[in-house]
Amino acid sequence: MEHPKQCPRVARLSTWRDEMIAVVIGQDGPNAKALRAQHREAHLRRIEALNQAGRLMLAGPFSDGTGSLIVFESPSLSQARAWIAEDPYVIYGIFASCEVRPFKQVFPQSDTPSEVPPASDENILLEFSMSPLTMGESVGAYVARSLDIIDKSGLPYRLNPMGTVIEGPWDSVMTVVKKCLDRMRDDCNRISTLIKIDYRKGASGRLTRKTESVEAKLGRKLST
Repeated sequence: MEHPKQCPRVARLSTWRDEMIAVVIGQDGPNAKALRAQHREAHLRRIEALNQAGRLMLAGPFSDGTGSLIVFESPSLSQARAWIAEDPYVIYGIFASCEVRPFKQVFPQSDTPSEVPPASDENILLEFSMSPLTMGESVGAYVARSLDIIDKSGLPYRLNPMGTVIEGPWDSVMTVVKKCLDRMRDDCNRISTLIKIDYRKGASGRLTRKTESVEAKLGRKLST
């Protein structure tokens, strides 16, 4: 790896994602120099993807030419190991050995906020769908469990065939999504989640008003 770069903390999209810091130490093999040129671009694309996702903290080669260091945030140590196992530098032997270890940062303490959500007392509209990928074709039972959590939250919501829309303060809505994820991962090893958020400063009651506005322009009720 060349051109080491230290990446600043970027705004987080949610307040509920629990991350750990993974440190990857890759030791170069005897043919690393010849092989690196063939696979460097593919390797750097994966590093840049971490950077764009706001997970990369530090990456670059050791100055003595013995290997590379990658420090990034990951949901778990096992996922960090799975991520590096798919890297071209591991697959094609640029790294003769690769160690992944958990890390706890104490210093320096950043004064940069880890997230920049809307003010906690302002409402957002959040549409999300969440389903397990390893439980067969019919996942209705798992979706129903999530709907039970949403319904009991007391937040206004609308169910549609492709997902659920919830309205409420940022923290409250994100707490509901986290509860749904926590419940599903009790017995599901892989989960697909899609989230779309609409924020409008000072607005509330949009769960119904947006539809009503369109109906008023058309002069008739629509199927919702």
